[in-house]
Amino acid sequence: MNFLNSVITRTKGYTEILNGVMANRLPVEANGLSSVHKAVLISALLRQTEKKAVLITPDEAEAARLNEDLEALGLSTLLFPSRDYFLGSLVAASKEYEHKRIDTLSKLLDGAFELLILPAEAATQYTAPPEKLNKSRIKISLGDTVKQNELISTLLLAGYTRSELVEGAGQFAL
Repeated sequence: MNFLNSVITRTKGYTEILNGVMANRLPVEANGLSSVHKAVLISALLRQTEKKAVLITPDEAEAARLNEDLEALGLSTLLFPSRDYFLGSLVAASKEYEHKRIDTLSKLLDGAFELLILPAEAATQYTAPPEKLNKSRIKISLGDTVKQNELISTLLLAGYTRSELVEGAGQFAL
């Protein structure tokens, strides 16, 4: 992948974009690139500047493509999906996207990423404030002692569902 970075960093367009980033003339824009070329450009910029970045894409499909390409180039990326909206009555609903969103927000709090990729729709949707999310996080390690009633209360307040048998994410049982 260093070969691709060395090729792109010698182009005039790359130098102009890099100078804009380094001078904080943001946001920057590059048009007419294929998905792979975008990924190589972004990878080179992040490697050279050693900065974290946010990339807003037109839709989820483009975000997923770029995420896959950037991970293949060795970047630590976070993809923040849009919230699923349901119009009408449902018998059951998966909370898969909510879990992905919360996991991404948690990783953002930890700083465990180089690039955050946001579909435009996801960028406009409300999320929990960082302070509230941070207060809702709990970490239990092997050997820790936890008061059962406090743990149950914390899990319920965080949106978990108590059940007799855990069948999926977002549930807990005693």
